[in-house]
Amino acid sequence: MNKLNNKVAIITGGSDGIGKETCKIIAREIGTIVIGCRNKQKGEVAAKEISSHTGNSNIIILDLDLSKQNSVKSFVNEFNKLNLPLDLLINNAGVMCPPFSITQDGYSFQIATNHFGPFLLTNLLLKNLEKSENPRILVLTSDRFKDADLSLILNDKINVESEANYNQLKDYSLSKCCNLLFTKELQRKLIEKGSKIVVNSINPGKVQTSLQRDFTGILKVAFSLMPNFIFTPIQVASKECAKVALGTDPSLNGIKGSYFNIGVLTETPRQFNSIEISKKLWDITSKFTNISNDLVLK
Repeated sequence: MNKLNNKVAIITGGSDGIGKETCKIIAREIGTIVIGCRNKQKGEVAAKEISSHTGNSNIIILDLDLSKQNSVKSFVNEFNKLNLPLDLLINNAGVMCPPFSITQDGYSFQIATNHFGPFLLTNLLLKNLEKSENPRILVLTSDRFKDADLSLILNDKINVESEANYNQLKDYSLSKCCNLLFTKELQRKLIEKGSKIVVNSINPGKVQTSLQRDFTGILKVAFSLMPNFIFTPIQVASKECAKVALGTDPSLNGIKGSYFNIGVLTETPRQFNSIEISKKLWDITSKFTNISNDLVLK
C-alpha cells in the first residue's frame, strides 16, 4: 500500500478539465479525494471515471459553487461531517472571461468565483490542514496575471459593479493576479504563525478546456486562430499540477510561497512581490468575505 494512502485531498473543479486529469494522478497517491463542483451529477460521472482509471474508489463528490459564499460554507460543513483529516487542498476551479453578472452576494461573478470563493474556502479549511503532518495548498493561476492593473487593488476597486466598467479579459487577469498575491500573502502569514502549511501557485499553461466556453466576439475569434503549438497538452498541465501539489519530488523541498510556470519555479516580476499590495488585497478580500484579517489555525 502506498505510504500516502491514508491521506485526504480536496480539489475544486475536479469534475472536468485539468482538475479531473489531476485527480487521476493524485488518486494513485492519496487515499481519499474529495471533489467540490457545481454539477454534482457531472461530478459523480467523473468520480466513476477516476476510480476506473486509478482503482481508487474513495472519490467523494460534494456540492460547491465558489461564486456563492453560503455554498462555500456549506461545503466546509459537509466536509467536516465526514470526520476526515485534510492534507492537501487544490484550488483549481475557476471561470474565464464570462459575461458580466452579479452574484447573490452582490459581487461580480468572475472575481467572486476566481478569488473570493477560494480565499474563503482556504481560510475556513486552515484549521483542518494545520492538523496534518505535511499540509499543502496549491492555487492555480495564469500567466495573464502579468496584465493585471495593480492600481485596482490599491484603490479598492477589484469588484466591478456595473457591466459598463467590465472588461472580460482585464477582469480575468486581475482575478489571476489575486490568486498569485493571495498565495504569497497566505504563506507569509502562515510563516509568521509558525505554521507548517506550504502554499504554492502554478500556471498550468494555455490548455484547451471548457473554460473557454464563455468566449465571445473578438476574444473567441482570436482564440480560434491561435496555433496549436502554443497550447499545453492537458496531460502535461495536470502532471505538473499534481507534482507541485503533492510535493514529494526532492526538488520541491523547502519551496513555499512560490510561483511555478508549467512546473518550472519562476520568479515573478518585482511589482508582484510587493508586500504592501498583497496586504492590501488581503484586507479588501477579508471584508468581502467576512473573514478575520488574522489567520485562524486552531
